[in-house]
Amino acid sequence: MKIQLNKCMRLILFSYLGACLMSFGYSQQTTTIDLTWTYTYMKAHAGKQDDLKEIIIQNWFKMDSVAVEQGLIKSYELIENLDESESREWDFIVAVEYFTRETYADIAEAFGQIRSAHQTVKVNGLTFPEAGQVVKSEVVKKVR
Repeated sequence: MKIQLNKCMRLILFSYLGACLMSFGYSQQTTTIDLTWTYTYMKAHAGKQDDLKEIIIQNWFKMDSVAVEQGLIKSYELIENLDESESREWDFIVAVEYFTRETYADIAEAFGQIRSAHQTVKVNGLTFPEAGQVVKSEVVKKVR
């Protein structure tokens, strides 16, 4: 009986250690994911800043929220330019955090399905091209 207990205890111990090692390996793997951001800079047409902001929220961010739920992207943010000069180059940045360096290219097919299912929401009768435009896009990585 004592030998059976020892074999059983060894089996439990080795199973537990194996699970711990697998868990440690998984946590090490997830902390080395190469998180990358795209910054898409947008400029509103004259007098359309509020409309453009709402169009981004009602359209871009509705689709981005589905992408987060599906695990395609990690997060998204809207950054507003507070510079009040007329010569500013952009009004908003849509920042999207991806799990890979290839950013949108890695999720293009799945995101295309999200886009196809989305019904465009007009704001004050306007769609995105009528309220503003993309002026540039960058891929960046946080270093801290």
